[in-house]
This record gives sequence, structure tokens and C-alpha cells, in this order.
Amino acid sequence: LDAVHALVAVPGASMGEVFAAADRGAAIYVVNTSAEVLRTLAANPDPVVGPGAGAAGVSALAASQRGKLLYAATDDGFLQVLDFASGELKRRVKASDKEIIGVAHHPARNLVATYSDDGSLQFWRA
Repeated sequence: LDAVHALVAVPGASMGEVFAAADRGAAIYVVNTSAEVLRTLAANPDPVVGPGAGAAGVSALAASQRGKLLYAATDDGFLQVLDFASGELKRRVKASDKEIIGVAHHPARNLVATYSDDGSLQFWRA
């Protein structure tokens, strides 16, 4: 893990108090409160999803209210939905033609918001 660029707490994780961190690379690091890397997830785990999959850097992260899902926004405008426990890619959405610079999960509803480098704000059913 180089310089941290994105960070989110993962509530309810079976590993205890953990965070998901990213450094502009194509990996997400699960770290504890001592900054020890516990495991690594691929931001684009399925190479069949399209050209260049796996190469885009993570630009923002969010976690669902129970920590079951992790949302990884990438600099190529995609939003990946990952199962936190398995790392499996559940969904991949082209959210913007520009870099997604922020993502947030609503604390009580299955709703995710992304905002992009072009100033757009979009909402997605989680």
C-alpha cells in the first residue's frame, strides 16, 4: 500500500475493526487499526467484463451500512460492487465518462451516490 488515496470504515466486518484503503492502484487493501494489511481485493476482479478491466485505479470507496458490500469507484468512470467477504464482483456500472471522485452509501437505505470529475451527481439502487 503506497500513499492512501481512498479510505472507508467497514462496519460489522467479521475481522473486527477494519478499513478498506486504496492507493490509486487496482487493488483494495483491508487494514486493521494498526495499519496492518489483512488481505487484498481486486478492484476489477473479473477480466471478462470489458477491455482494460483490472487496470483502472481506485478513486473512491464506500461500504454498505452492514459492511456486506464494498463500492469501488475507478478513474475510468466505473462503479464496482464487491462482496466484502468473498471479494466477488457483484455488479459493474459505467457511472460516468470521467473519473468518479466520490461515492457514498446511504446509512439507512439501499442507495448509492457517485459524483464525477465532470460535476455530475448520480444515484444508484444498491
